[in-house]
Amino acid sequence: MGNRAAAGAITNESRPLRLQHPGGSRPRLLLAEDSAAMRVVTSVMLKTMGCDVEAVEHGEEALNCASVQSFDLIVLDIEMPVMDGITAARSIRNLGGAPGRTPLMALSAFLADTSQSLSWRETFDVALPKPANRNELHAAAQTALARKGGIRRTILFETHPALTVSAIAGLKSGLPIGVWAELVAIACRDIADCARHITRIAGRGEAGPLTFYAHKLRGLAVTFAAPRLAALAGRLDEIADMEEAEALVAAIGQAAGAAIAALEESI
Repeated sequence: MGNRAAAGAITNESRPLRLQHPGGSRPRLLLAEDSAAMRVVTSVMLKTMGCDVEAVEHGEEALNCASVQSFDLIVLDIEMPVMDGITAARSIRNLGGAPGRTPLMALSAFLADTSQSLSWRETFDVALPKPANRNELHAAAQTALARKGGIRRTILFETHPALTVSAIAGLKSGLPIGVWAELVAIACRDIADCARHITRIAGRGEAGPLTFYAHKLRGLAVTFAAPRLAALAGRLDEIADMEEAEALVAAIGQAAGAAIAALEESI
């Protein structure tokens, strides 16, 4: 029961998800998505998070809007007719001034395509795989909003599963149910503790302690077959720049909560 409470504290599932503008105002977002259904669903999710949303069908419309209106975040699908998301993103950057500095978030079903990695990193602040649930969308959008006016270093939100089922089956093999339950309780407690420490320390800008807990969290994630959490913690462990490290914290909190919930279900 305590572990479930810890998971809820990390994922904030019990509270409404709200997006915060760095200046405190209501965030204004531009969304370009050619699928009418996805455009409606994503718009509704963003609006329930406290945003004003302008939705368009393709990259050329997004570019036209960005050139004459001001937005706090521009969300671009990648595979679109007329003008794709990468071309639109580059064109928006080329506008210069405030429009060219607007944070950009990519949405793509092909985020794991390594041949496109250079394009993500050169152009976008955040890249999120589709389909994304509310928690994932909130974490990615909040990360992008926090980078408004800052240095662009792309955060690729991981496409790995929360837990590798086959690996968990191997770990459980031959263990009495009670022993496995005890191991899961310890793992969930330690994962939650590390995630809390990371959130607290990131706010203080302490790189050394942050690296310590990121390394510890990655070890726990590898041991208990949580590849998404392991990948994010590993990247945090290697980052020296505190601005970039802070951008990973929300994603790590979400991944930690998902790993805890999946481990508890394995009992």
